[in-house]
Amino acid sequence: MSPILLGMVGFIMLASTTSVGPRYAGLFLALGGVYGSYDPALAWISSTIPRPRAKRAVALAIINMIGNLAQIYSPYMYDTNFAPRYIPPMACNAAFCLITVFAVLLLRFCLKRENETLAAKEAMEENRGPVLDPSEFQDRHATLGDMEKGEEDVIPSRNEPVSAGFRYAL
Repeated sequence: MSPILLGMVGFIMLASTTSVGPRYAGLFLALGGVYGSYDPALAWISSTIPRPRAKRAVALAIINMIGNLAQIYSPYMYDTNFAPRYIPPMACNAAFCLITVFAVLLLRFCLKRENETLAAKEAMEENRGPVLDPSEFQDRHATLGDMEKGEEDVIPSRNEPVSAGFRYAL
């Protein structure tokens, strides 16, 4: 999360001065912070949504789509009327960085709560053993025919237990 905060500081520096030195330093912070936080976000999503592969692929595609929305609005946001400091675009970019920080904190909170739920379920199953209810497993499961077709990814049921010790990466 710290790279995106550096990016926010860089955008604030870019908006607050017209001196070459601080703007140059702010440019390094802004670009390094924004691009430096993108790859860890992709890695985090890849490890948070391990399977099925189709779900992970859609999540990564949505992240790329949202990340590339800047190509649509930036030509209109960086109008020459705002030169030389470009205060509205820089403030908007700093706000986007702050929104990203809040989104990461929200996701971390949700995943931490889910990890606690998984740990509580594991502890409960250790005390009384697993309870298997056939009605919980109504989604599609692998069959011999699926395996012959080479279909490795089977969409698990929402209530299907995950492997013991599984936790979301925080």
